[in-house]
Amino acid sequence: MRDARAHTRRWLAVVALTCSAAWTLVAHAQNPLPSSVVVERTAEQLLVTTRVSEPLPPTVQDALNKGVALYFVWTAEVQSPRWYFWRDKTHSRAVRTLRLAYQALSGHWRLSWSNDTAPTAGLRNAVHQNHANLDEAWMAVGRMINWPVASAKDLPDQGAWLNVTFEMDLGLLPRPFQMGLANQADWLLQHSYRLPVPEVGMVLESRYGR
Repeated sequence: MRDARAHTRRWLAVVALTCSAAWTLVAHAQNPLPSSVVVERTAEQLLVTTRVSEPLPPTVQDALNKGVALYFVWTAEVQSPRWYFWRDKTHSRAVRTLRLAYQALSGHWRLSWSNDTAPTAGLRNAVHQNHANLDEAWMAVGRMINWPVASAKDLPDQGAWLNVTFEMDLGLLPRPFQMGLANQADWLLQHSYRLPVPEVGMVLESRYGR
C-alpha cells in the first residue's frame, strides 16, 4: 500500500510538472518575453534593466505614421505569498507611462514619459525626447535602464518576487479609435516576467528568447 501511494505521488508530480511546462511554452509563444532582464538590489533600492526586442507590428506602425499617438506602460510590483489569503501581498508598485507620437511639422518622433501612478492623457510632469526615426523611438520605449522600482524600506527580507509587465494601453487612445481593437492580435502588445528579488548587493540576470 505504501509503495502504491508513493508511486501515485510520483505520477502526480510528473503530470503537474508536464502540465506546468506545457503551459509555460504556450504562454511564451503567445506572449514573447523581453530578451534580457537584469535586477540589481542595492542598500537603497531595487533597480531593473530590461528591453523588449520584438518589432512593432505593421498595423501599429501605420497608425503611428498617420499621426495617432500611442501609449505604453511599464509596471513593476514587488510581491510575496500569503498563506492565509489567495492573493499575494504587494509591497511596492512602480509605473512608467510613455506616449509616442509623430510630429509632422518637424519630422521627429516625440516620446514623453511620466512616473505618475495614475496617468492621464496629459502625462503630468512628463519628460520629453525627440528621435529621428521610428526604430530609434521604439527602442527607447521598450528599454529601461536602472529603473528604480522599489526602495529598501518596501522590500521584505526574503521570499519576494518581482513582477514586471510592458503593454500598450488601449484605454488612452481616442475613443473612436478603440472600437474593434480588443480582438486584433497586433494591438495586444504585452510582455511580462517574474523573477525572485535578490539579496542586497546581488545582481540577477535572465535572458529570454522566442
